[in-house]
Amino acid sequence: MYDLSTPRQPMASADTLQPGDRIQLHLWIPDEDSHIAINLAEVQWVKPNCIKVDLLTVNPPDQTRLNQFTASQNTLSRSSNAASQVLIWF
Repeated sequence: MYDLSTPRQPMASADTLQPGDRIQLHLWIPDEDSHIAINLAEVQWVKPNCIKVDLLTVNPPDQTRLNQFTASQNTLSRSSNAASQVLIWF
């Protein structure tokens, strides 16, 4: 699970989402000029100002960029599907 938070204003607030909702996301990674498009993600849990989603559909080039970002971070777990979940702070 990775925190890919940005200072950008979110389109939806956490209180409008529920576990099981399917959403599309644009993630902005530090020092990148373009976003990563998540075509389909499923909300796993919702807390005030925070959601956890499972990434279901990501275009291969964006998945590669996301994998490169997650591999560059100092993390405890580096499983083959390590970039399949995202924690988003609002």
